[in-house]
Amino acid sequence: MFISAKQALEYWQKEGLLTQKKASELEDSLDGAGAVVPHRAIKIFSAVGAVLIGLGVILFIASNWKEMTPVLKTAILMFGMIATAWAGYYLAYERKNYQWTGQALLFVNILIFGASIFLVAQIYHLPLTFWWGALIWFTGAALFAYILQSKLHLWLSVPLFLLFLGWLKTYGATGFASEFNFLAGGRDTIFSLFPFLGVGILSLGILHRKHPNLQFGESTLFHWGIFLTLLMFVVSTADKEVLFNYMRLPMDSIGISVLVGSLLAFLVAVIFGEYLTKEGRWGLMALSLYVAFIHVLAYAPRWLGFPLQPDYYGGGYNFYLTDVP
Repeated sequence: MFISAKQALEYWQKEGLLTQKKASELEDSLDGAGAVVPHRAIKIFSAVGAVLIGLGVILFIASNWKEMTPVLKTAILMFGMIATAWAGYYLAYERKNYQWTGQALLFVNILIFGASIFLVAQIYHLPLTFWWGALIWFTGAALFAYILQSKLHLWLSVPLFLLFLGWLKTYGATGFASEFNFLAGGRDTIFSLFPFLGVGILSLGILHRKHPNLQFGESTLFHWGIFLTLLMFVVSTADKEVLFNYMRLPMDSIGISVLVGSLLAFLVAVIFGEYLTKEGRWGLMALSLYVAFIHVLAYAPRWLGFPLQPDYYGGGYNFYLTDVP
């Protein structure tokens, strides 16, 4: 026989298993639970819709780029930014009835803002390097994230920061930054920095728990930190040369800055961080020690005397472990 939740609560109340106050609290909790799934669905579809709208606008402009005059191109980009900013703010913070739709439009706004940085530079032949454009885009996304307390903008800020680091590293190594060369091997790759960046971002996520206005970004930074920390460890299991050639920390200005910044974030998180369990602090310390161990292990071929030979594809130097020392 089917019994509804309300009937069950009434039965337990008659049997003395629940007080009237507790039964009322449970009933209110059940009423609120019915809105959880639609609420999450709105968040998911709003985010997906925002990305699709942003890509649609960018693709529309790109497909008609050659036929447009510079003034028309600029006007379309400016109108897109102003329209999405106004509509997003109005829906999310004035009417407040469509908060997630408004935040999704504000996310579209930051996508159009990023596209506009590079497109306007191209229209008017401005001397904008890739790393400068990525830095401006990242700064805008990060400001939106913390001012609006938006997880979407904070989520986007992390890959934008990686783009900035990658293009800056390529520019410092070769004198120019072109496309995604930093994803290849050689002296300008940023793959070896991922584990340290992951520990640093993970530590920042832990520190976000201490302030109520920063708690919105805790899970986003935590998940990005775990992903970046473990990504290269998983990839390095494919071949021994991946481990020994990609996990050595480059001792240039970018590598040292990332190491120092991550170490400071780690120490602050260990000392002042707020943890959900007693084991959380020890878990962070263990993960950091494992990262350090893997990077120390990557130097084993040099200590054992294996030759260092030029990597003609990556522009750097790699160990070839099949050679005889």
